[in-house]
Amino acid sequence: MIAVQTSAIETYIEGRLSAWGREFALNREVEPNEHTVLWLLIKYGGQIPRLEGGVAPESVNEQAYQIEMIIADMHKLYPVRASVMRAYYCGAGRHKFERREQASQLSGTRLSAQRYFSEHDAGVAWVMGALT
Repeated sequence: MIAVQTSAIETYIEGRLSAWGREFALNREVEPNEHTVLWLLIKYGGQIPRLEGGVAPESVNEQAYQIEMIIADMHKLYPVRASVMRAYYCGAGRHKFERREQASQLSGTRLSAQRYFSEHDAGVAWVMGALT
């Protein structure tokens, strides 16, 4: 068995992404009108609107919102990758099954397990580059 060591920066990035996922959970209700984050993503083409209209989870953590803005920027160039990141960290269920299906629904693209995990790894690298 090969032991995989993670660096301190990888652990930090994973922690930031996990915190973002909890803050922007797809089933979390948002103001106004108590819609879910998933509803907003579908309505606004895969992106959550900026806070200007007051549309975001209540009292959003600044660090989680920073990740949200990175994912929103990612969506402009790589919408499938951004959808995978949202499903992986903000979704519910097992990564290889339910969350992959959520990513497919968000992106409108049928994703194989290989592509799903490849897009995830590229997305993590993107976030790491944006934060470092």
